[in-house]
Order: sequence, then structure tokens, then C-alpha cells
Amino acid sequence: METFEIIKKYLSPMITIPPLEWVALVRCLKVKHIKKDSFFFRQGENVFEIGYVQKGLLYNFYTDEDGNELVKYFISSGKLVAAYSSLILSRPAIASCKALEDTTIITIQYEDLLNLYKRHACWERMGRLGAEEQFVEKEIREYQFLANTASERYNFFVRENPDLINRIPQYLIASFLGISPVSLSRLRNPN
Repeated sequence: METFEIIKKYLSPMITIPPLEWVALVRCLKVKHIKKDSFFFRQGENVFEIGYVQKGLLYNFYTDEDGNELVKYFISSGKLVAAYSSLILSRPAIASCKALEDTTIITIQYEDLLNLYKRHACWERMGRLGAEEQFVEKEIREYQFLANTASERYNFFVRENPDLINRIPQYLIASFLGISPVSLSRLRNPN
């Protein structure tokens, strides 16, 4: 499927975009192919683009002082991926984003997105809806950590992401849940 059609399929249910605005958007888009185990962005580096995952799977994580990866979230097909604080505050990224599979991302430079916001109200609406989606996901994740047991977090993850369970290494799922791989193994096989 052509880049334009993929983005149109994603955006059309959310907003009405005039034909000239579609043209303006398509001029800004680039397709990026990221090989498995390669980075979309790295902690400590400035980030300048936002992506839409056409196909593949990535994970966003912090690296602590001991070199441990602390998984924030997973990004699969149909989702947006960015280092939002880096873009908005013009600071180095506080997390890294790495491909778990060969991944195709349709990208736009943040500067180009800001220019689209100035062009037409449809882009402002798109930005607001995207921010709302990110906010809801973050709020649910925080609730899971504060109000649920490890078992409840695991069951929620499995229920909400049945297609990802066999695509993500267990040690990364454990990190995402805030538990050790041994604890995850016990949760998966209680007998």
C-alpha cells in the first residue's frame, strides 16, 4: 500500500482534511526502514521526527546506570512513535526506541508538523487527538502500576495485547511489568 493511502486510512476517521492539506502533508512524509535490533532514536540524543509504525514492532525504554533496560512501552503497527519531551522541549531524549522486528515507519520532521499546525485547523485537531491518545495510554499504564498486582498487570497486558505475547522476549515483558523474569515465569506457570 502506498504511503499516502496508509496515512489516509489512519487519519481519515479522526479528521477531515482538505485536498490541498493532503498534498502539503505528503510532501513532508518519508519512509524509514529499521532493521531488527536497530534504533529509531537513542537516549541522550536529540530527536527531530515523529513516526507512524506501518509494520513491525518497537519498544521504548530507559537505560539505568547499571545498563539495565527499563521498558516504558511497546509500539506496534498503527501506533505513533516519538520522543515527545525531546521534540517539545528541544532536549536530548530521555529514552531509547529499538526495533524488535524489521520495522517500517512513516516519518515527519517535527518542524514540518509545526508548520502544518499553522497552515490549517485540521492539523491542530490531529495533534490534539494524538496527544489525547498518548495521555490516555500513559494514565492507564500508571494506574496499572499503582493499583494492580503483578499478576493483574500481566493478565491485563495479555488481554490487551494478545498479538504481542509471542513477539516480545519474556525478559522485556517482565521489565515492562516491573518484575523479574523469574517472577514472570511464575505468573505464566503457577504450578
